[in-house]
Amino acid sequence: MEAGATMEPKKTSLQLTGMTCAACANRIEKGLSKMEGVQEANVNFALEKASVYF
Repeated sequence: MEAGATMEPKKTSLQLTGMTCAACANRIEKGLSKMEGVQEANVNFALEKASVYF
């Protein structure tokens, strides 16, 4: 890779279970966002899914 070149972020989707409220989704989103290499994490409580960009 050339110096100064940026990599395109990769995305994965995760199926989640066990969330009982929006606070659960927020807690999971914050935890995922703090993980090394994660650029962005979005958790959808209604769909029980997380999208993680790394």
